[in-house]
Amino acid sequence: MLNGEYEKIRTSGYIEKYPNQMGTIFVIGTIYKVFGTTNYRLIQYINILANIITFIFMYLILGKLEKKYKVSKLGYGIMFLTFIPLILLTTYVYGDYIGMALCVAGIYFAIDYKEKGNIIRLIVSSIFMCLSYVTKMNYVIVILAIIIYFVLYLIQDIAKKEKRKIINSSISIIVFILIALMPFNILKNYCSNRFGYDKEQALPTSIWLYVGMNESYRANGWYSDLAAEAWKDTPLSHITYPQKVKARIKELIKHPGYTVSFYWEKTISGWIDPYFQSIWYNVGVEDKDKVINDIMNTKKYKVGEIYQKAITILIYGGAFIAILKNRKNLSNELILLITIFIGGVLFHTIWEMKSRYTLPYVIMLMPVASIGIEYLTSKISFKKHKIKRLEKENT
Repeated sequence: MLNGEYEKIRTSGYIEKYPNQMGTIFVIGTIYKVFGTTNYRLIQYINILANIITFIFMYLILGKLEKKYKVSKLGYGIMFLTFIPLILLTTYVYGDYIGMALCVAGIYFAIDYKEKGNIIRLIVSSIFMCLSYVTKMNYVIVILAIIIYFVLYLIQDIAKKEKRKIINSSISIIVFILIALMPFNILKNYCSNRFGYDKEQALPTSIWLYVGMNESYRANGWYSDLAAEAWKDTPLSHITYPQKVKARIKELIKHPGYTVSFYWEKTISGWIDPYFQSIWYNVGVEDKDKVINDIMNTKKYKVGEIYQKAITILIYGGAFIAILKNRKNLSNELILLITIFIGGVLFHTIWEMKSRYTLPYVIMLMPVASIGIEYLTSKISFKKHKIKRLEKENT
């Protein structure tokens, strides 16, 4: 793409098989073209910059939540800055981090728009979400969560019977959808026509649904050779894989105990993985399993694993406490962040699983967790103060 060698792109077969990757390739190719290099380290440096942007905008989102809830900014800082996989995966040349930074910026400006009512902020949010979606398709989940967020405000406007606000809210939803979603569909159609791709050669969605509901040597629902058949005869796979999905669903329905166990193990493998595959992606292809096994037996790995488990539990536990404590007083902004996480959980329950896929949703849950952490620390502080006061009274 950098050198205009479109024929190589067209005949490689990869994009034709994976049209969902067009956006990622387009973004990375554009970055290479702008900087005049195809050195992969450029993307690694941009990943680091993307992490910094993510940290800043999530901190700003925390400031929005702080207007209604007590938050632990220190807790947020510790969770984010010491989250080991976030640091290690900056070496991975893909759209995850770039997309997440754009995504978090989009969330902030969506919240800022509802707070200030400035249409420019809505457009900025839409553009960021569009770029995020182009960079990595999975971030469509966040777009849908923001649409739900806007709809919640629309419902409130309808309940109050404020006609002007109803009209403004309705228009904002339409504008957001058009700007956030339409460009990528246009890009996909353009690239397909530009390279003369046959839609029948694109791997069907049913493949990843089928993989996601079957056992794998990696873990339940993870990538396996079950998808390999589609490469041999892709047009036929559009017929066979939907049939396989239906057959597997019937099998799972017949064995409810097994089904519960299967999806429990799949969920744990994807959402409780301490390193979120960050070690795996930092090891070369040669003797990969042996190298990883050697790393896992080191003291540093085990110490890091314990720390990561503690941080992950803190995020989930803090978020749970925040929701439980404020269950009768959930703001639309808090609901937005919770909806993003729930959307990620639901999507990867039915889709192919990789713990790397779940990482962005865990990161975006941190502002919610900071509310629960603040509540816990205040309770502990109060008890300590009470104990000291009682000790003084008894002396």
